[in-house]
Amino acid sequence: MALPLYLVGLSHKTAPLEVREKAALDPVVALPAALSALGKGVVLSTCNRTELYGVGSPEKARALLLSRGVAPRHLYVKEGVEALRHLYRVAAGLDSLVVGEAQILGQVREALFLARRQGATESLLEKAFQSAIALGKRARSETGIGMGAVSVAYAALDLALAVYGDLSGLSVAVLGAGEMAELFLTHLKAHGVGRILVVNRTEEKAQALAERFGGEAFGLPALPQVLRQADLVVASAAAPHYLVGPEDLPKRAKPLFLIDIALPRNIDPRVGDLPHAYLYNLDDLKRVVDRNLRARAGEIPKVEALIEKALGDYMEWYAGHRVREAIRALEAWARVQAAKAQPEAGPVELEKAAGRLAHPFHPGAEAPRPGPGGGASLPGGLPPLPAFPDMTLALAFLGVVGVAFGVFFPAGLSWGGAFLLLGALFHALAEGPFAGPAQVALVLGGLLALRGKTLWDRPRLRPLGRYLAFLALLLGLFALRSLPHPGGDLPLLLTLFHAGAFLVAYLALSVGVGAGAMCALQDLRLRLAPERAVAAAPLWSLRRLERGYLRVGYVAATLGLASGMAWAFGYFGSPLSPDPKEVSVVLGWLLLTLYFLLDERLRGLLRAGLLLEAYALFLFALLGAPFLGSRHPSGLGF
Repeated sequence: MALPLYLVGLSHKTAPLEVREKAALDPVVALPAALSALGKGVVLSTCNRTELYGVGSPEKARALLLSRGVAPRHLYVKEGVEALRHLYRVAAGLDSLVVGEAQILGQVREALFLARRQGATESLLEKAFQSAIALGKRARSETGIGMGAVSVAYAALDLALAVYGDLSGLSVAVLGAGEMAELFLTHLKAHGVGRILVVNRTEEKAQALAERFGGEAFGLPALPQVLRQADLVVASAAAPHYLVGPEDLPKRAKPLFLIDIALPRNIDPRVGDLPHAYLYNLDDLKRVVDRNLRARAGEIPKVEALIEKALGDYMEWYAGHRVREAIRALEAWARVQAAKAQPEAGPVELEKAAGRLAHPFHPGAEAPRPGPGGGASLPGGLPPLPAFPDMTLALAFLGVVGVAFGVFFPAGLSWGGAFLLLGALFHALAEGPFAGPAQVALVLGGLLALRGKTLWDRPRLRPLGRYLAFLALLLGLFALRSLPHPGGDLPLLLTLFHAGAFLVAYLALSVGVGAGAMCALQDLRLRLAPERAVAAAPLWSLRRLERGYLRVGYVAATLGLASGMAWAFGYFGSPLSPDPKEVSVVLGWLLLTLYFLLDERLRGLLRAGLLLEAYALFLFALLGAPFLGSRHPSGLGF
């Protein structure tokens, strides 16, 4: 039996605006009346479409729309699976004027709610709309069909988010009081910006716009003072010359985001060359919009695959639904027949008689028999636990496999990290704490894998999570291949202090260097290809992550280096030894010191290069120097 769903409707694809206006059904009067006329149905009425969904014949729905002055040529009628497929395409945003727009999903949900309130739904329609809403959510969460801005104002907002990540509490300066500035302010205010500073040649106009958004008004002479307080600048003033030049912007550590939408421009293009300033104009915003539209078009096949899967699931449910309905009808018939045959019987006897009529065949089931002795016994004697080194090797292997899967499937990072840490624990029980670089590699790999999992769950920081997963994988592989490092005569307290300091240093530097490299790449994207920056991790979030972890790593490395020098002084008679581990650590520490000294002057690839070179020296000390005959007594190899 074919699926009895139908759809009758019109949309922006089949009817002009004046026809869509005739068909529109307001939710207070016209829509309830339409549902009453249909009996059972759901009405989806938006500015771009009016569609009537129901079960059975579509003639009533067609007549209703024709009665509102809609010509037959503007209508489309779909039945069965095609009606359901169309509903799924609408909910997923494939049939919208702007592909992937999110508003339609809320409108589908509202249509179902209104139909329920009128008592106009039934099981097939309920299931169809519920599955359409679920599909719409999946399409937007599992594909990029709804990603990216498709208007200039939203593109500016996306770029601001690409710089800051979170706009809460930031100060916005607006030059001019035109319509575009007002539109930008509306979007920024919705994202929680703090102070709004409006600057205009005519202070009365500035005051009017400031009052609408709860801001402060200034005249043009106060512009330098306003710029010193602003985090975002929107320039749209009518002026024959530049209002903002490089000399007007003070040096600052925090980024400054500027949008120049004025013609002629208000902001000198040289402002974009400042290391802390990110300047965009209308052409840049249009590039972002165009790229997003192309990206959405490329996601359509993925959404269509989800739609076909949802159609298959619905039809599978529908097949079971027909069987359930047949069983209910049979049981109702059996109750009627039983009542006719035994009019004097009580409810219990009638139910039993109806059951015998509805289910005449009851296949028997033989109860499980207990075995000899009343039940099965466990195998005698569990094997003893393997020796600790064997467990270490097995756990390390499982950890490496888990992390390898985690590079592509994030759940593997949790399991892989846990196995690596368990391997380190068993190694410590077998050989003692800090007994060789393998143990440290297991601990670092496990911690980095777990941290990578937490970053993976934040889409903009997912590349950093994948980087940490690769690093954890390398450390796990190293642990599988390395041999225990011999201990020495360093006092236990100093050994623990030294090893703990470098354990913290490696963990913090791993995250900080990864964030720093991503920060440098995002800086290049924001300056050279802003349309690619909106999908990446926010610059300011990465910068704070980089600085926080690098400072912790730098302090820990300094303490570890100091304790290593103490050992070197006692072993070699000099704080600086020819030990390859200590030499590489000293060089890495010097490069990190140089990085902090030149922090404000470093940009882009130079910044990332200095960080990566310092980190490579630290990694060499951990992974490479043990094979060069290092004599350092600490289990971390320093």
